[in-house]
Amino acid sequence: MTFRAFISVDIPWEGRLEDILRKIHLADPTLKTVDPSLMHVTLKFLGDTEESKVKGISEGMSKAIEGVVPFDLALKGMGAFPRKDRPRVIWVGLENAQPLAVIARRLEDLLSPLGFEPERRGFTPHLTVARARVEKSVPAVRTILDENVHTSLGKAHVDRIRLKKSVLTRSGPIYTTVDEVLFR
Repeated sequence: MTFRAFISVDIPWEGRLEDILRKIHLADPTLKTVDPSLMHVTLKFLGDTEESKVKGISEGMSKAIEGVVPFDLALKGMGAFPRKDRPRVIWVGLENAQPLAVIARRLEDLLSPLGFEPERRGFTPHLTVARARVEKSVPAVRTILDENVHTSLGKAHVDRIRLKKSVLTRSGPIYTTVDEVLFR
């Protein structure tokens, strides 16, 4: 049996971010904001995953966090992929995210022998907060992003990574934690 899976760090919702996202949604109602309870930083997207591989994935996760101690991320600044004037993804930047980059790189190496394709793009630590169905220019959204390019949006304490199961539904994804590994 298979399930859609990814490895992530959960990020708690911040009130200041909610205010900014409300403004963005008013500027472009077609943007779909991420449910606050589902906020996370993806370290490795696994895709369709055989349940028989969970033990190996968990072992890889444990090895990937060796030597990493709990730390705080600073949520700061906003931007968009592929670019601010035609966003597909609106994101919040992360400062002090070097440990996440280390873990992500290790996961690539450790999970490759299990048949998980390495990511072609390098790891860019960010928190996705909204998605556009189509790439289009909305000057008001770009203005909001420009106004918040250096805005401090809070902190998040990171002390674990999680293997998540993702079920896609019409009303949005449902995530379930399959396993978690705590930093020591």
